[in-house]
Amino acid sequence: MAKLPLPPADLARDIGIRAEEFRRVTPETLLWRIHRIRGGHVTPWNQLRHYGPTDARFEPHPPPAGEHPDRAVWYAAATPRTALAEVFQRTRTVPLSDTYHLTAVRLTRTVRLLDLTGEPGYGAWATRAGASMALSTGRHDYTSAWARELCDQFPDLDGLAYRAAIEGGLAIALFLPAEDAMPHQAVTSRALSDPALASRIAGVCHTIGYRIVSPYRP
Repeated sequence: MAKLPLPPADLARDIGIRAEEFRRVTPETLLWRIHRIRGGHVTPWNQLRHYGPTDARFEPHPPPAGEHPDRAVWYAAATPRTALAEVFQRTRTVPLSDTYHLTAVRLTRTVRLLDLTGEPGYGAWATRAGASMALSTGRHDYTSAWARELCDQFPDLDGLAYRAAIEGGLAIALFLPAEDAMPHQAVTSRALSDPALASRIAGVCHTIGYRIVSPYRP
């Protein structure tokens, strides 16, 4: 397995980002997000999180953890399956709880994301930068160091597109420049405890081998 180094300094000066290395996510694209509505450091579904870094993959906030007005992040996925797999990867258990909501979102403008997926047609930025596909699967303290360096070197970057480490689906991390792309209304939003989601969640968990727990009490 390829090892992931810490990011080199002066990424912008040394390699930049080529036009073909951007993935554009348009307002027609449906994005899926699982988020909490209660607990510590909860943010509304359509607001970027200024608190960090947490233990998530691409945290642009510098340590120590706290509120950072000039740094923020918002995670989403291309499918509900990827969203569920990513959010509950530690326990591999999906709680049918009203604490967690599955929300579908369409952004209000096209965002340009540095593509780290390695898919044909999107260049090979990670390789050019001296990293590897481990940017999507490596240690979170290392991948977040890359996120911080990218935000330092490319302050207008809307975010990243990457492959989810657990399930392999497309996921995105939006940074502060994309804050103006957040909509005021969701396409749909339901608690994981909503019976309307029962068959969808059951199907996803059967496919990826996750357990379902109901009822869930924090």
